[in-house]
Amino acid sequence: MSETPQSKNKQGAIGASTAKNSQKSNYHSNAQHSDGAGANHKDSDGGRRNDLKNPNKSHRFGFRSKSPRQHAYKTESQENVRSIDGRAGYRPAKPKAPEIDSDVTGRELDSATSRQLRALESRNAATVAKHLVMTGRYLELDPQFALEHAVAASRSAGRISAVREAVGVAAYVAEDYELALRELRTHRRISGSLDHLALLVDCERALNRISKALDMIEEAKREELPAQVRVELAIVESGIYADQGKKPQAISALQIPQLNPKRAFEYSPRLFTAYSEALDNAGRSQKAEQWARLAFRAEAALGQGEFAEPEIFDIYGESELFEPEEPVLEDLEQQSNTDEGTQSEKEEAYSSDKSKNLAVASSEYETKPSQNEKEQ
Repeated sequence: MSETPQSKNKQGAIGASTAKNSQKSNYHSNAQHSDGAGANHKDSDGGRRNDLKNPNKSHRFGFRSKSPRQHAYKTESQENVRSIDGRAGYRPAKPKAPEIDSDVTGRELDSATSRQLRALESRNAATVAKHLVMTGRYLELDPQFALEHAVAASRSAGRISAVREAVGVAAYVAEDYELALRELRTHRRISGSLDHLALLVDCERALNRISKALDMIEEAKREELPAQVRVELAIVESGIYADQGKKPQAISALQIPQLNPKRAFEYSPRLFTAYSEALDNAGRSQKAEQWARLAFRAEAALGQGEFAEPEIFDIYGESELFEPEEPVLEDLEQQSNTDEGTQSEKEEAYSSDKSKNLAVASSEYETKPSQNEKEQ
């Protein structure tokens, strides 16, 4: 029987299909090797050995091209690129820490703060300590620079209460009241301390949230507060009333038990000065002058203000380490007069022994010109 064109084409198609299946069968059979590894063997380029017969399928079987993949977000520098939830993002550059003075070692910190830093790794603790020392050193000289050091310490020790305290105090002095409020609240939450309650109230006042500030003061009056904190709160409250033009309330806010003209505590000069200013603002200048003199005498008795010796003060000290002295101002004056009399007696006795004649020596001593007269 002769073949028709249709049957010839059909046989051709069948033959092609058979040849294709035969090639596929040979491909899989060739993959089975005597060593049992089979198609799991890979060539030198990392692809499977039999993939070389069909280069078009190389990517499907794990062959990795040596050319880099092309993605739009990788056309720039890759050093700041990171993956976030499968997406590409940019790693923000780490802020540069402010420079630390060469003479700062970190050992200048008080013992209470140093104990808190023991929770950190030793190298990190040493760096944080230096930043805290720099914060205290420049707090009054350059508040913004001091704040930079406090923030640098916070980046490495954000869970240490003394560090958050440093940031809050530095921000307050630098007049960044939002930051100060946030950091001082965090310090209070971590430590439970009420030492900076007056600063919190004053931040609310500076942000023009007067009602909030007064509510905090009323709430604080029901607390058992240290005398220092109570005095600072009274000063802030008086300032709020003074800003509102309520002069009598500004005076009465300062009339607390700590306003004692016969005793000088660590807080007395500030309290006396604030009371003097409130009186002067109300037109009671004579009374204001009296309290201004008391503030001056209290500074002299305590070695504060212009009577303080120059030194670096630590702002992180524990309050219980500095028990306030209680010198009586009147007793101090009497003691001063007694010391002057004793010194005069010693000089007279010395002159008497030298001349062997008390009357003559006393006369010479009385007529002897003083050192100030000589200089004139």
